[in-house]
Amino acid sequence: MDKLGNKVAVVTGGSAGIGLGAAKRFAAEGAQVFINGRRPSEMDKAVAEIGRNIIAVPGDTSKLSDIDLLYKTIKEQPGAKKEKKFPWRERNPPILLLTTA
Repeated sequence: MDKLGNKVAVVTGGSAGIGLGAAKRFAAEGAQVFINGRRPSEMDKAVAEIGRNIIAVPGDTSKLSDIDLLYKTIKEQPGAKKEKKFPWRERNPPILLLTTA
């Protein structure tokens, strides 16, 4: 399915539990998924398990520098939107955010 084909999903805590389940579903629905977490080995397992549309960005969301790295990684992806709109004001925003950490 491609219900989320033009969307980006950011899932913090996406390497296990509810976050992993959400990341799997977002990827299955066609979204480009970025997972974030503090345990690189668990994130590698999650990437292998999900298989497609998934990018792992290690980091701790309690650290601003790690949040900056996550944002930079997303913006550097091919096809990333460059406009300065505020997606949360749109009726159908391009970015989905799920925080489970």
